[in-house]
Amino acid sequence: MKNYFSRRVFLLASTSCSILAAGVVFKYKNASSSESGMTTLQAIIDTIIPVDEYPGALEVGVESKLMQYASAYPQWEADIPWLVEQLDELALGTDNVAFNALNLSQREYLLGSVLKLKFGSRLFISLELVRQRVNKWYYTSAAGLASLAYLPPSQYPAYSTIRKA
Repeated sequence: MKNYFSRRVFLLASTSCSILAAGVVFKYKNASSSESGMTTLQAIIDTIIPVDEYPGALEVGVESKLMQYASAYPQWEADIPWLVEQLDELALGTDNVAFNALNLSQREYLLGSVLKLKFGSRLFISLELVRQRVNKWYYTSAAGLASLAYLPPSQYPAYSTIRKA
């Protein structure tokens, strides 16, 4: 029986994969560095956990954690710009403005309607993953713990800012 998987085939396949991966990273860097893409991503994060009597997710630094996470996982590098683009298209189709130009209640309604989509669709999965990460990073921060009325022991100086006098 002849072996069709030679060293040459392996090298060709691995080179092709690395070139495709570099193309995805290049596309992501360009899409994420665009002003409208970043403001839409900030609007998504702000809609998930907005500012109330406690700081919102943007003030806690969830956006930078999301970008770091996305750069570490290739699938996220493709999904976040795609999600931003899809939400902008949905907003343009409904109110003829970009997602970040909608007010908070309109953004909440739009994200809620996306989360009611068929489970398993790419748009649902992408938004759900972003929502889970934003919630995780927010509620493990000092502001998130304070919003839950959890007061950690005083020997943790990172959380001293949330203790009530």
